[in-house]
Amino acid sequence: YSASQLSAFSLEHELSPPDKPLDFFSSMLSSLNKNKAALIEHTDLALQRRSSAYEAFKSVESKSRTLEEKTQAVLEEIDVISKGMSVSLERLDFVEKGVEKAKVERDNAKSRLDKALNLKRKREETILAEAD
Repeated sequence: YSASQLSAFSLEHELSPPDKPLDFFSSMLSSLNKNKAALIEHTDLALQRRSSAYEAFKSVESKSRTLEEKTQAVLEEIDVISKGMSVSLERLDFVEKGVEKAKVERDNAKSRLDKALNLKRKREETILAEAD
């Protein structure tokens, strides 16, 4: 209440019978109690909403952490698989080079065998020709 209202009340109190100021204070007290009750109710609702919002935040934060952990685990698995694939590709390259080398060696051996067989055939022909 403003200073003018209080001074008006004070002036009225001096000039009026004793029950009138009590009515004013009773009314003022009743109004304050109603405002206090409404404020408490609004405060309780605000606290409940804040608590609910905090719980929702904690839940989202927990789910986010879990998702980050799962994502990290998947990335680590991908890394392991990638390294394994890299090793497998290196081994495959090594095997392919070995196969190519074996083919060349086989072809060389076949060529040497063909030469040896031709040489043997020519010697046999020479021996048979000399025997005749």
